Amino acid sequence: MLADLQVVELAKHGGIVPFYPERLSSYGYDLTLSHKLLVPKYSYFGQNIIDPEADLTDMFEEQLADGDGYFIIPPHGFVLGCSVEYLTIPRNIQAVVYGRSTYARIGIISNVTPLEPEWEGNVTIEISNTNNLPAKIYVGKGIGQVVFHEAEMECKVSYKD
Repeated sequence: MLADLQVVELAKHGGIVPFYPERLSSYGYDLTLSHKLLVPKYSYFGQNIIDPEADLTDMFEEQLADGDGYFIIPPHGFVLGCSVEYLTIPRNIQAVVYGRSTYARIGIISNVTPLEPEWEGNVTIEISNTNNLPAKIYVGKGIGQVVFHEAEMECKVSYKD
């Protein structure tokens, strides 16, 4: 696992752009939520089955944060968020994003698949509200913490391959 000084070095070489030093922790970095979300079109959910292998491009519509810089997720709803930060994962690193306790305490679950070696991009974050009440999530605030794991040996096949 990379320590804070190693994460700073990763960022200096373009691994985290933009990099905010105040988002650094002992062994991770807080990703911030961008100002746009993909929100499910609830008419799409009138279907009997949602198939992950189907083309889901028509399932979502883009929504921008309101003037106060937050989104409201309906009870038992979910949205797709995006990190402000663009990550470039080196070939000898795999990263995992964990949800923040700030949101977990109010029933907000953030889910991200592993960030594979040599993957790059803004991180898509599935954000679910498990509560019976609507919940706020804030733009520009930490939505999840990314932890970088360095391999003892470089992988034979990376995401880029």
